[in-house]
Amino acid sequence: GLRCGCIKSVGSFGKITRLPTEAFGGIQTALIMTTIEIPDTILSIGDRAFFGHRLLQSVTIGKGVLSIGIAAFAANTSNVFTTVKKLATTPPKLGVAENGIFANFGTIGTDMFKLEQIIVPKGCGNAYKTAEGWSTYANYITEAS
Repeated sequence: GLRCGCIKSVGSFGKITRLPTEAFGGIQTALIMTTIEIPDTILSIGDRAFFGHRLLQSVTIGKGVLSIGIAAFAANTSNVFTTVKKLATTPPKLGVAENGIFANFGTIGTDMFKLEQIIVPKGCGNAYKTAEGWSTYANYITEAS
């Protein structure tokens, strides 16, 4: 994966349709990406693709994403990551792990869990809340207005 600690945001991927395992992830605490905007042209996000971005604040996932790998946005220990938004009308398939794509955010359902909301398209709340993997985050899922 990319091991530069100097990228603060990602929003353009050109003709790329898949983000491979650890594409922008790493163990280094220097990873400082704060905003991720994954365009509609991306079909899949690999395992640990954005692992370790400790200052991550928000992720916008394009409507074309069909699958999100294990711990794709894991190891974010900041107190600022609050929102995942956009998403497809059909819930993307999630990699299976104890805390799913947000592993190491703290224990779900406690004050230690940092994620405040997952905003899904209007009319799709129930589909996400009952989908495999997404049901773990049911209390965090809200519909866009």
